[in-house]
Amino acid sequence: MVMPTNTRNSAPFAGTSRVGILAALLAITAIGRVQAQTRKFELGDVQKIVAVSSPAISPDGKSIAIIVTRVNWDDDRHDSLLVLVDIATGAQRKLTNIRKGLSSPQWSPTGDRLAFLAEAGEEKKAAEQIFVLPTNAGEPQRVKVDSLHMPDARVIEESYPHPFEPDERQGWKEYKDAGVHVEYHPRDAVAEVRGNVAWVTVTLPSNWRADTPAGRVMLGGSTWRATYEESFILVKTPAGWEIAFRHTTILPPDFGVEPDYQQEHGGMKLAKVPEDGPAGQAGLKSGDVLIEYGGQKIEDPDDLYRLRYAHYEGEKVMVAVMRGHEKITKEVTLEQMR
Repeated sequence: MVMPTNTRNSAPFAGTSRVGILAALLAITAIGRVQAQTRKFELGDVQKIVAVSSPAISPDGKSIAIIVTRVNWDDDRHDSLLVLVDIATGAQRKLTNIRKGLSSPQWSPTGDRLAFLAEAGEEKKAAEQIFVLPTNAGEPQRVKVDSLHMPDARVIEESYPHPFEPDERQGWKEYKDAGVHVEYHPRDAVAEVRGNVAWVTVTLPSNWRADTPAGRVMLGGSTWRATYEESFILVKTPAGWEIAFRHTTILPPDFGVEPDYQQEHGGMKLAKVPEDGPAGQAGLKSGDVLIEYGGQKIEDPDDLYRLRYAHYEGEKVMVAVMRGHEKITKEVTLEQMR
């Protein structure tokens, strides 16, 4: 069940001992015994910071997969890799080399494979992809998508196109009891089946409505709209198809402009503004320089990128642009991402 949050990953093993998890995480960062000493934190210490994130417990509870991230000072970036830790002994095994955009490790039901997200492709055309890795040996294999395309305009009222997990049922019950209703309109479903493994992705525009004061508090108003993108890896078992990996992300609303990334300060120049898009319909034009968005100052494209989730679909946002020496203010109604 998709709830109104930016991202969500399933946690089927939430009942695993927190003590074991903590011991495994400490094993990564504490190699040997280092005697504590008091001194000031210096700039060079940044290079020594090791971040541990996204713990995923194996189905048998004996291992934990984590993402270990270190500062790459020379190349001005953070390098991440996937590491497997034995919970009982703290022994570590590197599962991947450094991968850009590494995130969301998830185990298969049998524990013999790990799925994760990482970027693939040339730098300018790199995109997030799903990889599946045998945990005993072998290299991660990217799950490729073929051209099977099935648009679907069905309406789903208070339901969802995959089986609920118990925690999801409980989470949705809180919304339903508060008088919140949701309609999903699945579209752009893409599927591929290869043997006993299937990959599915679906785009889910949703309309949320609250009929009670409690529901309006939960939604932050009477209505709320969002578009989700769900990706699944399903594995065929004797009992039928089971979800081995699921990742949900919310798509930001569409402002309807293409930035000119060459301009680094003084606003964000609009390289292209389609006339049928939200910004174009509001009267913005190519060549305008965006200087304010929703009351926030815009100095460069990064400023607008940081605000991409600040407003929701259907919301009216006041923006200001410079057109030559003239400052122009417009109201733009954000739309569903296309």
